[in-house]
Amino acid sequence: MAIGTSGWRRAVAKDYQHLALQPGIALHEARELKHARWSAALQSALGKAGRTAESLRDARKGAGWKRTIAADLRKRTGASHVWLAENLHMGSPNSVRALINQTDS
Repeated sequence: MAIGTSGWRRAVAKDYQHLALQPGIALHEARELKHARWSAALQSALGKAGRTAESLRDARKGAGWKRTIAADLRKRTGASHVWLAENLHMGSPNSVRALINQTDS
């Protein structure tokens, strides 16, 4: 149970509601929905950064703009480190975790 007032708990729940699984659907369907949401957010972030899917493959794993996008997607959508590593071509999930932490510092 979260420690804090009930108002604080409601505010936190509201802030993170987008990370919750949808009740009544199969696990694989929920995963597909999450991945679709993450993919759409990635395409939007690439457009804003003036980048393409090809630039994800061509740039080095720890490129600053990739780290910024990864950190933003992780924060806004809750995208997993595994998904970020695969879709941003950033190496291992542990590498992504470390690179995001460097960006946040």
